[in-house]
Amino acid sequence: MTINPSTERARRSRRFRGLVAGAAGLSLLLGGSTFAMWHDSTTGNFGTIKHGALRIVGPTTEEAAKARAFDTRQTKPGDQTRTAVANPNAKFIWWDEFEAVPGDVIEIDQKIWVTAYGDNMRFKFTGAAAEEITDDAWSLDISVWKGNAQQGESITVNSFNTTPTEISDVLMPTTGLYDEYTIVVIATLNSKLGERTQAADGVQADETGTERQGDSLNLPVFTIGVQQVDLPSA
Repeated sequence: MTINPSTERARRSRRFRGLVAGAAGLSLLLGGSTFAMWHDSTTGNFGTIKHGALRIVGPTTEEAAKARAFDTRQTKPGDQTRTAVANPNAKFIWWDEFEAVPGDVIEIDQKIWVTAYGDNMRFKFTGAAAEEITDDAWSLDISVWKGNAQQGESITVNSFNTTPTEISDVLMPTTGLYDEYTIVVIATLNSKLGERTQAADGVQADETGTERQGDSLNLPVFTIGVQQVDLPSA
């Protein structure tokens, strides 16, 4: 049988158009050229992360007036003489009535309370004076204690100014709420106040030996703070 070329081309053209139309219809059913796969979603509730805290509470005016003071020059022989906070044998005094003489060492203890909590909480105490201390008749030292354990080295504060200075080691929270510490101020009256000096030519200098007699020391106002510190690098 002889196939008419024109008839065969027409038949193939109709078949091609049918395939194109079918593919177009399938594309429309599938949303264009993208397959519509199943999908779903939900929400995740990851809970709440709580914050820690770092706060300090000082004494009331009435409590400050009752600060414990000691004449540590009159402790029993062999006792610690500059840490009355840890020495039950130190002689208690009313510090605002005590009359000091050269060489006396007066200790004043003041309670403060710290609230510190947080899994990675670490902090230090800082101290700053309201104004620079320039009185060289007295030596003032300040330190932080917890119970009968000193928390770091005592700091001589004669040169303190309004810049906060670290006065404790790095500490960790213990009880968390209202943890009690003691700020200890040691005031030492210069034992050489009445000492006569020699002039350059060896002749006794014209001094009376009565320097600062009848005088007084107004203890400076200190600001005690707590400052969070970073954990050491791993």
